[in-house]
Amino acid sequence: MQSKREKTIFKIFEGFSDSDKKSILSLGQEITYDNGTSILMESVRTSDIYIIMEGRVSIDIGSVSFDKEFRSKIQLAVLRQGDIFGEMAFLENQRRTANVTAIDKVNVIKIDRNNLLELFDKNNHIGYIFMRNLSFILSQRIEDTNFMLRDDIKRFS
Repeated sequence: MQSKREKTIFKIFEGFSDSDKKSILSLGQEITYDNGTSILMESVRTSDIYIIMEGRVSIDIGSVSFDKEFRSKIQLAVLRQGDIFGEMAFLENQRRTANVTAIDKVNVIKIDRNNLLELFDKNNHIGYIFMRNLSFILSQRIEDTNFMLRDDIKRFS
């Protein structure tokens, strides 16, 4: 019988052989976060990418009112087992664009950007498949955000 982890679809690994997956995962560090723990903070300069092995995280951004007195958070997404996060800073090698907080106890694989890019240089096929999968994931997230914004606009019109 397959374990829950084996049944989970890891979109980032679609099209990879088991050997290729192991090459990527061997670069990572497994980390567990308790619920409520801040994993990434907006504007911090780090560029690791994370794969959620178990649990859920909230992706949010800070919002400031016109009088700059009131700060709130706007939740952009909830990501689950099989999802990735940190991809924007990974791609741009720039500061983080959102906060990531553990909703449950979360187990992730954290992969250093430079180590992953070095693997891509050594094995272009792995790099191509990874970046292709990442582009599909980002495209889906943009589409989801467009629908969310469209629905908000309809509600307030």
